[in-house]
Amino acid sequence: MFGSIEHLKLLLDNMVLGDGHINKNGYGYTTTSEILARQVVFANQRLGIKTSVQLSKRKHKEIRDCYVLSWSHNNENGRHSN
Repeated sequence: MFGSIEHLKLLLDNMVLGDGHINKNGYGYTTTSEILARQVVFANQRLGIKTSVQLSKRKHKEIRDCYVLSWSHNNENGRHSN
């Protein structure tokens, strides 16, 4: 988290390639770990990227809830992210 920016960017890029997706609007990443979701948000903040997080509740109790993160290719448009 506190290493070089290049290593952090490389880590996030590979996480998206593994458990995420890339489309015309931006990037997405899904995890069942709340801690990992928060860490991805903090890592993206360090890179100057605004990230949104949604909790996806599952209907069946045996399937864990997951956190869906997304961010845009272009984060320069003044959107606000809490």
